[in-house]
Amino acid sequence: MCSSDLVGTDKPVSVSGISITGGDDAGNYVLGNATASTTATITARTLTVTATGVDRTYDGTTTATVTLSTDKVGGDDVTVGATSASFGSKTVGVDKPVSVTGISITGGADATNYTLGNATASTTATITARTLTVSDATPTDRPYNGTTSVAITGATLVNTVTGDDVTLADADTGTIATASVGADKPVTTAFTITGADTGNYALVQPTDLTVDITQAATTVTITCPPSVVYSGAAQTPCTASVTGAGGLDEALIVSYGPNTNVGTVNVSASYAGTSDYAADTDSTSFDITAKTLTVTATGVDRTYDGTATATVTLSTDKVGGDDVTVEATSASFGSKTVGTDKPVSVSGIAITGGDDAGNY
Repeated sequence: MCSSDLVGTDKPVSVSGISITGGDDAGNYVLGNATASTTATITARTLTVTATGVDRTYDGTTTATVTLSTDKVGGDDVTVGATSASFGSKTVGVDKPVSVTGISITGGADATNYTLGNATASTTATITARTLTVSDATPTDRPYNGTTSVAITGATLVNTVTGDDVTLADADTGTIATASVGADKPVTTAFTITGADTGNYALVQPTDLTVDITQAATTVTITCPPSVVYSGAAQTPCTASVTGAGGLDEALIVSYGPNTNVGTVNVSASYAGTSDYAADTDSTSFDITAKTLTVTATGVDRTYDGTATATVTLSTDKVGGDDVTVEATSASFGSKTVGTDKPVSVSGIAITGGDDAGNY
């Protein structure tokens, strides 16, 4: 055996335990020595270095990380290192080639027993997509409008690599599950990213967005003519409707104050509201104006009396059942003489009374 296990030239070798162990003619010999000495050289072992790539997340560079292993003798203290490990490109990919250069033996108690077999190595590793999140996205509270769309402002990308071409898109709207009114309603998003480097990123949608949807305002509108003419019946010439965002457009029942006789009629309409729409009311008025009363005179035949005085009966076109009286101050023939179908002039006709006179 050598005096040590270290590399060296003409190292002393001690041989012991020499004996005759066999052979057909062994009996003819007697051992002259049980020990011997000589020299021999131990040369350095060629050390082969293997690289194993370490998967990593995209960072915009081609820098790679590897672990180095060797075929050193078990238990020996030998360390190796490399000056560079790099991918061929910075982009995301599976099992991408990695080049390792500048491999050297860097230390260890047994380093002198080895000579480096390779200064370069190659391996593979995976670059996975870099996760992007979104900050400062703020849904805008709004009244009910019948849709599930919600405006969003302020959304900003987080965790991009400086200088990369990647931009947040489709970030101005979100969606709620139902259009109805509610507080802290969850908002879902479908943000995307654009740009030349988007393939190196994975966008995570925000999950903590909420919005308040409040009742929509409504408008009740009553439409009436300025006036209608007295007819003896209740006057209902108005219409009413309610409108609001989201397609609300409904007819409403109109409520009238006293609406038969001449005068101003007050009108109102109300919308009670729903969970999505606020209540509203409107009021207005219209006038019932007097009916023009046409009076017709019918002459009464009489016997000659030497005067031109005539007698007539008066009738009108009043509404049936109304209590209206009319009178005339004078009715006279054109002459006192006897004649058939003589013209009679009636003057001073006036409405003189009756419970309904005020409507004419």
